[in-house]
Amino acid sequence: MYLSNLQKIIDQNRWFYWPYFLLVGIAALIQANYHQFDISLWINSHHNSALDFTFKHLTHLGDGLFAAVVCAIILAFFRQHFWSSIFCVYVPALVTQILKRLVFVDHLRPAAKMSAYTQLHFVEGITIHTQNSFPSGHSTGAFALFLFLALLIPNKKLGIVFLAIALLAAFTRVYLLQHFFEDVFVGSVIAVTCTTLLFTLFITKRATQK
Repeated sequence: MYLSNLQKIIDQNRWFYWPYFLLVGIAALIQANYHQFDISLWINSHHNSALDFTFKHLTHLGDGLFAAVVCAIILAFFRQHFWSSIFCVYVPALVTQILKRLVFVDHLRPAAKMSAYTQLHFVEGITIHTQNSFPSGHSTGAFALFLFLALLIPNKKLGIVFLAIALLAAFTRVYLLQHFFEDVFVGSVIAVTCTTLLFTLFITKRATQK
């Protein structure tokens, strides 16, 4: 039953999953053909005041605090989905934090590894971190949260909108020099994998209890 539910969920939410799988393929090609420094330098070089202001605020879409607010709203209006929202959003984040702080502890962030590059553009008001770069926690948080919303909302075509928002939040991490491209790429994969598997588990458990 679990595997059939998994297939059904992916098929029903193809407006999120299919574009995401395509993006994963494109991202893998970029990873294979370009150095992380080159990707960061190219993205960071295309800066302007409007993007600085926008991305400075949009990056918070991956914060745990923002996710907590959304989960509180789910508690208020979709009480039956509250615990699934907690697990689907915060378990991927926990996985990423364990990897960041226990496994890949020596992975430095762009500001530390690229300190010799004088042309780097830093956005005013953003605290630049130097440690625990891989994977990206904000990217994991954004993809986990917005995938869960895509799974929850009956209008499945909104999945493409939720994917775009998650992708934008992840992109800000590279633009702001908080993470490398590989960090946000892996962060998104962790989120989509964990959230999908956990959501399927909740759906399957609920079906067996009927």
